[in-house]
Amino acid sequence: SIDQQPLWSPDGRYVFFSSARTGAGDIYRAQASGGGPDEVVLVSEQFKNPSGVSSDGRILLFHVIDRRTANGDLWSLEVAGDRMPQPLLVTPFNERSARFSPDDRWFAYQSDQSGQTEFDVWSPKIGLLWNVDPTWQVYANISRSAEVPSFGEGSNSKGISFTDLKEQIATTYELGTRGR
Repeated sequence: SIDQQPLWSPDGRYVFFSSARTGAGDIYRAQASGGGPDEVVLVSEQFKNPSGVSSDGRILLFHVIDRRTANGDLWSLEVAGDRMPQPLLVTPFNERSARFSPDDRWFAYQSDQSGQTEFDVWSPKIGLLWNVDPTWQVYANISRSAEVPSFGEGSNSKGISFTDLKEQIATTYELGTRGR
């Protein structure tokens, strides 16, 4: 099997990684000491890669590859909790490589939404999840995001840099269902 995308836990005790041991790229956690078997963190039909861990090690960020479009979407799960994957950014674009800020309030990620690969910054704020039954969930999210100007937006044709550009800030409201 192919093991890839290793990611250290902040305390250095574990390494998260993706592996195709069961056919799809699932997420595992190995003890950094090499002792004990690898622990399954998330198994699903989609290929996924871990990309970021919160500073307390509780939240794992990962991207899921949509088999139809080959684009990545950003998800999270509580490593010590119920491990129910939560969508963060599911769009027609390609989002991946999410990393938490040092205070865990924001995360930066790679996106091609503008037509070229750039990085964006996003801050999840609040979300609700209601399990209607074991196969169906209703969710609502309110989030703030910021898009940092790219190098091209921050310079003119002579390559001279401008410093008066500020990030674009937005609030997003999302309501949806999963399952069934």
